[in-house]
Amino acid sequence: MLELEEAFGDGFTPAERDDLRSLLQAVVGPDVAADPPDELSESIGFLVSRLHYRMHRDFLAALEPLGLEPRHVGSLTALGATGPVAQAELALALGVSGASVVQIVDDLERAGLVERHRPAADRRTQVLHLTDRAPDLVDAALRAAGEIVAERFAPLGEEQAARLVALLQRFVLAG
Repeated sequence: MLELEEAFGDGFTPAERDDLRSLLQAVVGPDVAADPPDELSESIGFLVSRLHYRMHRDFLAALEPLGLEPRHVGSLTALGATGPVAQAELALALGVSGASVVQIVDDLERAGLVERHRPAADRRTQVLHLTDRAPDLVDAALRAAGEIVAERFAPLGEEQAARLVALLQRFVLAG
């Protein structure tokens, strides 16, 4: 497990790895068994997975009244940032398969949040457009996400929370 962590931690100094580990332990602590093996409680990968699990679960619950899932919010956010985009390009932007995007877009189309249009120049392409309903729903979802992050990161001060986010971004993008 240490070798895997070293591979994902490339570009991190030992002090940065220790900092990431201690920040994760502060926010994940309540979600870990009372006396986990040291191999788990010291593993950045394990701590990241616990943090992801808890935040995903909480976000899923917060989105339920909106009729959305985290994957929908990510897709809608990407579409809002890019503007109308081909379905295949959305798959690339999200790093998921074309089949996954088809399923997500089917859900969003049924909910009246996305429309597919075929350009006259290329009838094989599906260009995705947000409907007028989408921005307000995305705003509500992102507010819920912000509340979940604030709650989860409450044990940290503002500076520590910002440092954790920066370290997590580096950790995830290095993989």
